[in-house]
Amino acid sequence: MVDVRNIEFPAMLKWKAISIVILALLSVWILNPFYTVDAGERAVVTWFGEISGTENPGFHIKVPIANGINIYNVRTQTLDADAASASSDLQTVHTKISVIYHLEPNSVAKIYSELGYTYESIIEKKLQDVVKAATAKFTAEGLITHREHVALSIQDNLSRELASYHIVVEGTPIQNFDFSKEFNDAIEAKNVAMQDKLRAQQRYEQTIIDQKAELAKKETEAKALELQKSALMQSPELIELRKVEAYNNWIAKWDGQAMPQIIMGDAGGILPMMDITSIVDKN
Repeated sequence: MVDVRNIEFPAMLKWKAISIVILALLSVWILNPFYTVDAGERAVVTWFGEISGTENPGFHIKVPIANGINIYNVRTQTLDADAASASSDLQTVHTKISVIYHLEPNSVAKIYSELGYTYESIIEKKLQDVVKAATAKFTAEGLITHREHVALSIQDNLSRELASYHIVVEGTPIQNFDFSKEFNDAIEAKNVAMQDKLRAQQRYEQTIIDQKAELAKKETEAKALELQKSALMQSPELIELRKVEAYNNWIAKWDGQAMPQIIMGDAGGILPMMDITSIVDKN
């Protein structure tokens, strides 16, 4: 029996064997009959360039060379854009806006046929036209104060424009409106003037409140004095009480040296009182 391990093959045969292995691997890689479609994607399948159908997410088989597989993302996507336009009062407006959208999953074959992979350029072109039409309906200040209304208007109009392209618009949030420096300075000056006016109005209202409070206080005090005076006029007993209180005050203040010079009379008058200290000194 011949031991093949001891047989030496020519070098040419070795290189042929290596070449066959390499070609086999390349054939498997190039002619791979398997492909997958991930979740959130759809595949448009072609047969020598002609659309033959679509495939949902999963594992699939294709005919190498004959079949072409074109994957489309049908998840929610976001396109950021800048749109230049003018307001109704002819102010230049630069709108930073986002378009939240998705492709209709059941219409990817039509999208492939009509747009290919250029659908984002269609979205941006239509967006520019819609933004120009929307901002032209508002003044520059109106765009700022009615931003949500402007965004909804843009969303509605853009949805109608893109419906025929099988693109669904979910939202068009406006990130910012940029205006000229002159306009921004004018808005800032106006805001400062409004704040000054508001503070002046608040000070004026507070002054009116303070004046009314002071007037009410004086009226209350006047009424109290009037009531007290009326009570004194109508009550002799109260008058006598006030006389006694006044006399007691004099007594309380007497230092024991000089006698009081006056005393309240019975009739309510003030009578002089005799100073007896000089008489006592003479005796």
